[in-house]
Amino acid sequence: MKERFGVEIGLSDHTMRHMVPVVATALGARMIEKHFILDRSLGVPDADFSLTPDEFTFMTAAVREAEMTIGEVTYELSDKVKENRKFARSLFVVKDIKKGEKFTEENV
Repeated sequence: MKERFGVEIGLSDHTMRHMVPVVATALGARMIEKHFILDRSLGVPDADFSLTPDEFTFMTAAVREAEMTIGEVTYELSDKVKENRKFARSLFVVKDIKKGEKFTEENV
């Protein structure tokens, strides 16, 4: 939907738990609409699928954790990664090497 219509996508969730918003976030949702209630005993029609303050706090934390887990794609090296490169052990081939050919200063 995001690609086809060029808009951010979201979820209007009427489930009792937090998993649907977490999965929606993992699939690209950027907005979550969830019913909120201070006290289920109020007897309002949507009380059965509304989250209490504690449940809402838990859901929000789970969604934020999913967002952090997904992260962002970047090909830039962070300062930390650049600093740690001095500990890396790597060989880079700079010329084609035939089967059985030895590594030399010219090809590595």
